[in-house]
Amino acid sequence: MNDKPNPKNVLKKAGRSLAEKWPCKKTDPDFVIVDEFRRSHSEPLNKTCEILEMACQKTLTDDFITSQRIKRMPTILEKIQSGTHTDLSSMQDLGGCRAIVADISSVRKLYEKLQTTPASAFTQIVKSQRDYISSPKPSGYRSMHMVVSLDQQDEDGMARPLNIEIQCRTRTMHLWATAVEAYDLINGSKDRVKRSQVPDTPDAFFFMWASAAICMTEGTPTPPNSSNDPKVVARELSSTQSKAILERLQKAADTAVVIAQAKRSIGRNGSVLVWLRRNAAGLLERHEEQFHSTEEHVAMNRLVEEESSGMNEAAVLIRLQDVTQAGEALLGYYMNTLEFRRLLEDFCNKHA
Repeated sequence: MNDKPNPKNVLKKAGRSLAEKWPCKKTDPDFVIVDEFRRSHSEPLNKTCEILEMACQKTLTDDFITSQRIKRMPTILEKIQSGTHTDLSSMQDLGGCRAIVADISSVRKLYEKLQTTPASAFTQIVKSQRDYISSPKPSGYRSMHMVVSLDQQDEDGMARPLNIEIQCRTRTMHLWATAVEAYDLINGSKDRVKRSQVPDTPDAFFFMWASAAICMTEGTPTPPNSSNDPKVVARELSSTQSKAILERLQKAADTAVVIAQAKRSIGRNGSVLVWLRRNAAGLLERHEEQFHSTEEHVAMNRLVEEESSGMNEAAVLIRLQDVTQAGEALLGYYMNTLEFRRLLEDFCNKHA
């Protein structure tokens, strides 16, 4: 009689337990189980990214970028805590790769090429497909998604299917997504736009309208609850509130540069306190202060001081090890945000 527990049940239990006690040491038994499962996606992910790269080369010109990532542990546990996922084995995007291409036509061509990938390449060619370009999410998110399944041998030599998500998007779709990430940097965990499935804050509504403008520029359907009238969209993006959010977004992009510089000067285990304060002219200014890992209590005290001063628009303590993008990659936020702003300003000027 085989009394060995079902691996899926062991993983599910470890994931829930780890989410309840996170953060914890890396030697914690539940952490070890979840992290081993997370890392097991590396080989299938590499293979899928190679297939994506080959499909790009056969279908498009040189105007494309591919990237890949395995979801970070805090993000995985955040999904479990929120109830979005309760079973790690069914999570479809633990491993993900992405192609950023020039235009909508290129996205469609690439997606069609992936759909005709020989069956030998994947255990299951298409597990699910989602077209968020024809039907954008209410938040404004747009991309083409495909989930494939590849077999990976476990420690007992048994083949276990693992899910890998493929995303195809245009450059302007990527600018929108990057702007959301940059903006969330300055807000920390409070009211993060990226988490918003349906806009329910002024910030989230701004990004919905920004997406609508980009949709019109690319000739695709706009998000639900926005508008198909360019003048309406331009008016929303030209409001005082939207301009304040754009200003704040620029400060968030500037903060990305500060973080990149801090990583070089104090290492990945330090932290940066960033606060925004209006000067005598009413303009928003960014201030920052860096702390080594040994000064965490000092950093927390400073955060409390700035939060309770009543003089700041925002104050956030960013732990460098918690930042999704590392080192120089953060500098991309800055350039992308500048381009994102120019795109919206051009749209508003054209449809004023």
